[in-house]
Amino acid sequence: MSILRGAGIIAILTLLLASELLLSATETPMLAVKARTVRQEGHRYQCLVSLTNQTKITLTNIRVTVFTNQHARFNLGPFNLTSGQATVLQQNIDKESYCSGRDLFFRLAYESQGTVSELILDGERNAPSEALMRSILTPLMPWGLGLLSAIIGGWFTHHLSARREREKDRVARSTKLYDVLEPAVREFLLSWGANPVPEMLRSNFYDLQRKATLGSEIVQFYRETYKVLADTGQPLNRKQEAAAELDKRMRTYIQNFYAENAV
Repeated sequence: MSILRGAGIIAILTLLLASELLLSATETPMLAVKARTVRQEGHRYQCLVSLTNQTKITLTNIRVTVFTNQHARFNLGPFNLTSGQATVLQQNIDKESYCSGRDLFFRLAYESQGTVSELILDGERNAPSEALMRSILTPLMPWGLGLLSAIIGGWFTHHLSARREREKDRVARSTKLYDVLEPAVREFLLSWGANPVPEMLRSNFYDLQRKATLGSEIVQFYRETYKVLADTGQPLNRKQEAAAELDKRMRTYIQNFYAENAV
């Protein structure tokens, strides 16, 4: 169980990380960034990267890394931007694709009120980069699903094993009770013999109770039968019927106990 709990905690942390990444996709970034390519002479290009501070505070030590096709192309900075301030940075590049395309995104690192933060933005939509999300979540998904499957499988295995063990224990306890109850009831029936004399019934039933634990319903039926046998106003045939009914009830009781508990 400790292993399952540990795996469960890891799975929860993984889900929290994924949720945090997905949640960040809906937040407004602190920095807006755009890039465009300007062609230069000699088949060379220049990348113009514009940034705007969208917060109400100053951002310091800003550094920009430009990525295309999951590869870092160049770095810019450090520099500072006050609230609402914008700037344009220039970088000479060898290929036009280094500053454009569907896989363009930016990694921005900056300090805000003494806290160092990092932000990944998509180059086209100026939103948290789906490319980065995919690069992080793609390796996590199989691992997370595998871990989740292992947790579920482990829980079912543990649950079924525990259930089988409980059933085995129940059968063992019931069988042990039956092994004590059955011979005691059989001895009671032989010794009493459905005799309508109340003292015979009482002494034999008390002896039975010393040997085995009986259900409350059978004890209650004994008491009702004893009242009939001890009642001097009852005819003999009525007492014999009551004794025969208790005898029948005792035999049915032991049969039902075996059928319902010992198997």
